[in-house]
Amino acid sequence: MRLLRITQLVAIAASVFDPSPRFALGDSGAPSPRADAPELRSETYVGDAQSSWYECASLGLSPKGQLIVSAVELRRVEGSKNHLWLWMMDEKGRKVSEIEVTKPTHDSSGNKLQADLSETILFDAREDGEIILVSHVVAARPWIVRLDKDGKQSLSREIVPGRRVTIARMIPTGAEHYLLLGSEGVHAVALKINLEGRVVQEYFSDRGDMEFFVDGVCDKTGSCTLMENSGQYGALGAGPSKVWVTRFDAAGGIVSEAVFEGRGGRIVRGVAGGIVLVHDNNIGFQQSIVVRGLDARFVQQWASKPMAAGRLPGRRSLCPDGDGWVVAGNRHGRPWLFKVGKTGQLVWEKSHDTIERAVDGELIVSPKHGFVMGSTVFTKTDKGYTRKVRLLQFGGDSAGGQQPNRNASTVSKVEAEHQIKKEAE
Repeated sequence: MRLLRITQLVAIAASVFDPSPRFALGDSGAPSPRADAPELRSETYVGDAQSSWYECASLGLSPKGQLIVSAVELRRVEGSKNHLWLWMMDEKGRKVSEIEVTKPTHDSSGNKLQADLSETILFDAREDGEIILVSHVVAARPWIVRLDKDGKQSLSREIVPGRRVTIARMIPTGAEHYLLLGSEGVHAVALKINLEGRVVQEYFSDRGDMEFFVDGVCDKTGSCTLMENSGQYGALGAGPSKVWVTRFDAAGGIVSEAVFEGRGGRIVRGVAGGIVLVHDNNIGFQQSIVVRGLDARFVQQWASKPMAAGRLPGRRSLCPDGDGWVVAGNRHGRPWLFKVGKTGQLVWEKSHDTIERAVDGELIVSPKHGFVMGSTVFTKTDKGYTRKVRLLQFGGDSAGGQQPNRNASTVSKVEAEHQIKKEAE
């Protein structure tokens, strides 16, 4: 087995503080259990599609519980540059303020940068009011930006100059560090960085296929559990693939490991040191979703009945919900949520076949907002295609936003980009 070279770059004391907003079953910070599916409370679209396209990148919460949306604005005017935004939203899904994140003009070596920041925008809103943001200044060149409480940049630097690393996930590992998950070439890589964006520890996986880390959780002792995909993937993500789950101690040693057929995935802490994970269960185009519960030794305790999810692999989100876990994503391009109980039994399922189709969907949950799903909607109009950020709020304390749009002509991202390319030719 070819697995995981661990490079300890500096000695790190294990933190006793874990700010990660991931709740274990029964934690007081988790929302109250719901016996029935939450109702759709609001549907809000953000972005002026006349001059720009907008894509939803990620969701987060401020220390006070305010919803924050990161979005990329893709300018449609020839010669203009893309923009990165952090939008602050109220309980009704309305934008109340925003911060534009400006891209650097030169790299760490002083070379002028021609490309825009990528569509990846990962961030963490800290207790002191700072926001730590990670994006790519050009393809596979991750960059860190620190914003003070007034939204001004106090730091902007390349994280690993001279290397080509693609970051897809950002995990808090304590008060002073983050774990950036992704890939370098065809190998999975995870970079532990400090608040200055300097790498202090590195995890590397080579199993002989295409590998990348997709998610992870870390505890108060410095131990991290990483979720990895390893396989052979076609242009649309299909192909033979496995999901690996590996637990490391604070020094980077392997403690436990498990493997399943499938791809994609998200992971959260379970009960008594265990974990809960969700992933696509098939290697082809017709996807089914399975949720698994593992104990502290990574022995499977239960698995949900596979849920049909439609064509093409997609991004799934996983959140605790009192006495179980909620999975969100798309089925046939439409919003879809379901909840499994503490032994994997289906508690409720909710699909919205009359709402506009969208690309993937990131889920976040809080007692104030309920479940909020952020996604990108592609809509065909008389003037071509548009992209907007859509926020769907299920449950929560406040209703608001626009009434659900039932009649728009929408298409998938694959269909839209294919048609746009065809029209350009």
